[in-house]
Amino acid sequence: MRVCLFRHSRAPAHSARLQDRAQTSTEAILGRRDRHKADKRARIARAARQRFATVGYDAATTAHIAQSADVAVGTLFQYAATKPELLIMVMNDEVAACVQAGAAAAAVHRTREAAVMAYLAPLLALAAVHEENFSVFIKEVLFGPAGQHRDAALGQVQRIEAALCGLLAQRDDREPQPPQRQDADLTNAARALAFAVLLEVSSSRLGLHPATTTTERVRAQLDLVLHGILRPRAGDAQ
Repeated sequence: MRVCLFRHSRAPAHSARLQDRAQTSTEAILGRRDRHKADKRARIARAARQRFATVGYDAATTAHIAQSADVAVGTLFQYAATKPELLIMVMNDEVAACVQAGAAAAAVHRTREAAVMAYLAPLLALAAVHEENFSVFIKEVLFGPAGQHRDAALGQVQRIEAALCGLLAQRDDREPQPPQRQDADLTNAARALAFAVLLEVSSSRLGLHPATTTTERVRAQLDLVLHGILRPRAGDAQ
């Protein structure tokens, strides 16, 4: 009887150890799967980035990108369901890096104009280097079908608008300009500026304004957002 009781007393502990081992094994399997998925995504993104940068969006094919990433085409489509989604996936990473760099650059400026232009500079540089890809990216983000990476890109656009709103609200007594209107809607102003930037970048590829640079046109758009086109009338409240 004592032996029987002894064996029964060990059973719960033994069962607990088996459960712990099973859980550890499951976590290890899931960890490996996550690492494999992350590795495949990185290879696909790297191959797509290189191909898009080398030949442009139109000439790039998903078959060539999949081959370069050492994955099947079907596997590639598990990470990006379409070719536009694949471009958006790649550009999302690039835009995120630009936004981070722009925020750091803007932080050292005290005036609205300087801070906003510093924030936008990395994005404008990216668009200048990859005009075709960036133009397609904008078109797909604004007008393309719903998708995982497009949703993420729209989230980035919202974060850019929020950052611009904060920069437009920045005050500096040294600025030689009238005080801000009390009824000014900075959220709408930031949205107007963000979409003006996107459209100006696209117009560069179309060659609509060959006499000016994208940066010059964006600076002009910013000036309109800040100062408008009408002179304040005498007696108007600021």
